[in-house]
Amino acid sequence: MTAARKPIVTLGIHDGMVAAAALVVDGELRAACAEERLTRKKNQAGIPVHAAETVLATEGVTIDDVDLIAISTQDGIMPTVDDVPTARTTWRFYDAYGAAWNLLASIERRWPGSRALTLPSDAARRLGRPLLKRTRAAAVIAATGARSDRMNFYDHHTSHAMALAPLIGDRPTVVFTLDGEGDGLSGSVAWYRSGQPPERVGAVSRNASLGHVYAGVTGHLRMTPHQDEFKVMGMAPYAHASARDACYDRLRSLLCVAKDRSGAPSIVASRGTRLVHRFIGDYLREFRFDVQCGAVQRLCEEIILKWMAAWVRHLGLDHEGVDIGLGGGVFMNVKANMRIAQQAWANSVTPIPSCGDESCAVGAAYLGYLDACAAAGRPAEIKRTDHIYLGPHWSDADIRQTIDRAATEHGLRVERPADIADHTAGLLADGHVVARFHGRMEWGARALGNRSILADPSRHDVVREINSRIKSRDFWMPFAATILDEAATTYLQTPPAPRSPYMMLAFDTVPDRWHEIAAGTHPYDRTCRAQILERQANPDYYRVIERFRDRTGIGAVLNTSLNLHGDPMVNSPDDALRTLLNSDLAFLTLGDYFISKPISQRV
Repeated sequence: MTAARKPIVTLGIHDGMVAAAALVVDGELRAACAEERLTRKKNQAGIPVHAAETVLATEGVTIDDVDLIAISTQDGIMPTVDDVPTARTTWRFYDAYGAAWNLLASIERRWPGSRALTLPSDAARRLGRPLLKRTRAAAVIAATGARSDRMNFYDHHTSHAMALAPLIGDRPTVVFTLDGEGDGLSGSVAWYRSGQPPERVGAVSRNASLGHVYAGVTGHLRMTPHQDEFKVMGMAPYAHASARDACYDRLRSLLCVAKDRSGAPSIVASRGTRLVHRFIGDYLREFRFDVQCGAVQRLCEEIILKWMAAWVRHLGLDHEGVDIGLGGGVFMNVKANMRIAQQAWANSVTPIPSCGDESCAVGAAYLGYLDACAAAGRPAEIKRTDHIYLGPHWSDADIRQTIDRAATEHGLRVERPADIADHTAGLLADGHVVARFHGRMEWGARALGNRSILADPSRHDVVREINSRIKSRDFWMPFAATILDEAATTYLQTPPAPRSPYMMLAFDTVPDRWHEIAAGTHPYDRTCRAQILERQANPDYYRVIERFRDRTGIGAVLNTSLNLHGDPMVNSPDDALRTLLNSDLAFLTLGDYFISKPISQRV
């Protein structure tokens, strides 16, 4: 009798900002989680100790079962002391980590990277990299108990691109990546073909970073760079066109699309963008808040479109069209993604579901899987996924124990309806706001129904209610909508391939049906950041919206993340109940249970 073949298991780790871990077993993405969800600290950086433990436990494997730990970035990003998780880590490794990073930083300060001085900066990276890599490896070993001979480091933008692997199947795809920077680049262009690492054909220097320019404007507006760019995007439509264009004319002198030394298209800077925060105010001083937002959004869209169109022509695909993949934090910009999807040369557009640096953990896990297969002499087979509900799951017993404790302490009313989906839909149809905690947590930045706050999207007043009583969001920020796939063309002006399962595209809305989903659209330009939900991706959530449609005729709901302002999305039943108790939410469905506050506790 032939013994069962041992599965190949790889653990992907991203140890920069938004630290994350991902688990791939025999080519299938089984689990993924960001460290912030477990530490409850937004954008937690450092070694993802808890996330690594969580993804392993989710699949019932140990670190000894892992064939390869794949770390997503060669150079790494040094976290601050406040960012470093302390559980099961040894501080002396972080002291060495800090010393290595400080050495690298001090050399770069002496020889700053610029168009004229790229060689000394590259030399600084070569001097600092070995020490930094050794100390990062030691920190991972201390945190996880891993073996040093089962660890590889991978390139940052290759990790970004490879995160697309489980989403696109066998079709060849041109993957574009753009972010702040990583491993000396701020962008890349690569061919992805199933079962192979991405083949890079183009790159963008870290000194010509569109991500840094957008972050620089975000910081100039007294918001948090590399976190609040979505607020800038949300304000952009309010800008008056003539003032926006005057500001854009100033900003566009920073970046342009031109040929590099090899004759390939690239993004080029008139002055290095790594220190853009020091001089961006000179470009923006006389312009109003909303105008600056509109200008940098226009710059983002136009640079991306020119760069991508130039590459499509360069590859000779402008007549036949091409399948496009998008990765890196810049492509969290759903308005830019919408513009890409509208181009004639884009046969399809697939953004990585959460394409910031947390996606690097997924890409690294797949790069590690390819290497582990090669080492074992086995063919690689990457399995496609149709959902990203990849986080932890709590049993009914766990949920009941949490509920009983909270109900006793806070006087909550607990019921178990015969049909929780129908019960939820009835509350939504009656005009109530309902928080939903169900099944496995979503991976990534978007709430996709399992850790969501839901409402009737036709209620114009619900936006103010959720903002003032629950979310405390900036007044101009729009909410999103989940729309049943069969109703997508009813509400959205979709391109030929209208799939948007992960809420990574915006759409223009159909004018005579806009009012039915108004609360889930941008209040100024009426675009919708839509999750187009297919039944097989999440049958239970689909049924909630079906039942709501049966009552109202509307095949959509308003959907925003289940969290308090400034907190990560909730992870556990305890997190969900804490959110209920510390906000003016009145109703929460927790698994198959319905929880409501006493009338005396409601506002």
